[in-house]
Amino acid sequence: MCCCCNISLLKWTIYIACILVLGIGSVLIWVGFLVQASEFVQVIEFSYAGFIVIACGGVLIFIAFIGLLGAWKQRKLFLMLFIVFNIIIGVLLITFGGILIYIRNLSNDYLKSEQRCSEKFPKADILASEASQYFCTLYCPCSLDTDNLPEDSEIDTSNFYRGSADSFLECNPCEAIQTYEETVQEELLTWLRSTFNMTDANATNCGLTSLEFETTLIEKQYRNYIPLITWIENRFLCSSLCVKYDLLMFSSVTQKLPDAACYDQLNEWVQSNFRNYGIISIILGSYQLLLLLFAATLCCCPKKNPLEPFTEPTAEKAVDKLNDTKLDNVFPNYKKSAFA
Repeated sequence: MCCCCNISLLKWTIYIACILVLGIGSVLIWVGFLVQASEFVQVIEFSYAGFIVIACGGVLIFIAFIGLLGAWKQRKLFLMLFIVFNIIIGVLLITFGGILIYIRNLSNDYLKSEQRCSEKFPKADILASEASQYFCTLYCPCSLDTDNLPEDSEIDTSNFYRGSADSFLECNPCEAIQTYEETVQEELLTWLRSTFNMTDANATNCGLTSLEFETTLIEKQYRNYIPLITWIENRFLCSSLCVKYDLLMFSSVTQKLPDAACYDQLNEWVQSNFRNYGIISIILGSYQLLLLLFAATLCCCPKKNPLEPFTEPTAEKAVDKLNDTKLDNVFPNYKKSAFA
């Protein structure tokens, strides 16, 4: 067969390809964990995409070993397994790349404007609105330095209380209660008793953790957005997701005063990263399918026996020599008489 004219070349091609697949599988596992940990992916309920990438990476490493073994031994069973797994992984990678590109287009629709963002992520707006009612007030004193605010700042400091909380996630309403006037203390204690059922709370016995503060005031369905908003505020130094607020309430209020909401910058990040991941995934899937040509060709080639070129001629010569020897012994003058 003409396709089998150089089996050694086919084997080395598969060896090199399988080594590359080992590297690709390791990278995919790492990327899968990154995708799985992405708050944005979790919020839009596409977290299974990370599991797909991790699974693909693990299977790639497995089939790379199968391919190496199959090419080395030229065993059709291993080569067939290599072909089947390559088809599965190739299709999955191409599908995953399509999903990422779909998410990219979805993001461009959901985050194209403040109004559209609020329509698609109303819970994020409710979370930010709830946090703004408490942050940097009597109920959650914050670490913002009001003495160094810009002159054109529009932040209302009339109800501002200074404390140690850098974000809404670190609120401790009791931390400075003993420094307040009696009327302010009573207002705070009344609120604590009614909101947190702290019936025994007083100026000297007031203890409330930031986790209790958060879980009591914010319902779970809204708290699910806290990791996303915290991440985008830290990364882009913007405020909330859809609606702009005066402070960075979920990252650190001391970093800077935000200029805008985060939906636009988040959309730009998704457009860039998910496009790259999607294209890379499709290329890797196509590469896996391309390997089928080499594996299928090697699988169709008959396994070459190293003694095959010498077996039949050697046997024939041995038989002829044996016959000649016998004839010489029995009829010493056989050849001479035969050609006389």
